[in-house]
Formats: sequence, structure tokens, C-alpha cells
Amino acid sequence: MIHIEFSGVPGSGKTYLCTSIAEKLRLEGFSVHTGSANLASAPLAVRLFRKTGPVAIQTVFHPVRTIRILYTILSTRQSSFRGFLRSYTTIVQHLSLTGKFTKTNTILLLDQGSVQALFTLLYAARSAPRTRIESFLPVPDILVETDGPDELLVRRLKSRPVAQSRVEADPVAGIRRSRTVLAEIKKGTFYSQIPVILPVLPERTDETVDMIMKTITERTTHDQ
Repeated sequence: MIHIEFSGVPGSGKTYLCTSIAEKLRLEGFSVHTGSANLASAPLAVRLFRKTGPVAIQTVFHPVRTIRILYTILSTRQSSFRGFLRSYTTIVQHLSLTGKFTKTNTILLLDQGSVQALFTLLYAARSAPRTRIESFLPVPDILVETDGPDELLVRRLKSRPVAQSRVEADPVAGIRRSRTVLAEIKKGTFYSQIPVILPVLPERTDETVDMIMKTITERTTHDQ
């Protein structure tokens, strides 16, 4: 399995690129799984099931790992119960996905992966994690980092009909805070273990998609 993730501040094109590349990979004959990339438009009952199902399975079948995750999140002194739930469900969902798809011909393509899980964990935290997060968070084979000019990101966030997070409610402050958290992640040992890191601007062009596709193809050939 090739494990690919997209990470970046809100509005920087993670979901768009993830969806575009997934379509191209499927056309080339790959077995591609994108997790919950298209979950936002699903009915409420479907969203709840997709979010709580993996959490329940991981809790029942991996209690030791679950306890470690809980301890790590609690040690960060989350500023709200909502922040705690967001961190916990994001990490557990990601663990269940990476554990499910293990076949060599599979590509796991996530716009909410382990780096974003770490981002979620630290975003509302009052202190850094006390444990080495890489000991239970899977490290991706390829990380695509998206970013762009503040003006473009703010415009995209403001154009969304409903604010889905506090970043979208206050885009300027949220983007600034997001970049601060991502900068902290880059200083840690988790980030240093990622084999391939590909920075891209949020340009929604065929050239950007082709560049990412070339890196994925090279990595796929290397692993085979």
C-alpha cells in the first residue's frame, strides 16, 4: 500500500487536489481509497456512522492503543471538549483506515491524514504532547503540502456558504494560527520520518496535478 496525504492550512486546496488525483489514479487502474474526502455532502446519518464506526471498532479491538491516544490527547490539555473529540476521532479514524488497506496494489489517498491529525491535536492544545506521536500515528509515504497567498485563502474561506470551523469563522487569524501549528509539527521527529515531502501552491491546474502524479508514480515504482 502507498500511503499519501495532503496537509496545509484551510482553503489551500487539499480536498480538491486529493479528489482530482484519485480520479486520475483510478483511470490508470489503481485501487484508490480516499477515506472521508467527500463526506461533507453526505446525509447527517451517514456522516455520524462513518465517524463513530471506526472509533467503536478501534476501541473494542485495540484497547491499549486507544488508551495511549486518550492519554496523549488529555496531556495536551485541550481548550474545549469539542477540541478533545475532534482530535480523538480524527486520529482514530486515520488509524482504522491505514490498518484496513494493506494490499500492495492499493493507494490510500487522504486529505485528512496523520499530519492533519497531529494538526488537529495541537490546534486547540495548551501544551505539547507528552508522548512520541509517531509511535502510534502511521507515517505517510508521500506528503503533499499545500499553501498559498493569504488573500487567495481568505477569499476561498469566505466564499463557503457555512463556516465549518473556527478558522472559517475568522479566516485571517485562523490561517495565521494554522501556519504556526504546522511550523511546530515540522520541527518534530514525526515530520522528519516522512520519506517524500512535496510542497505545492494551491493552483488548480493540470500541471499541478501532473507533477503530483509523477511523484506518486515514481514512488509506486520504487516500492515495487
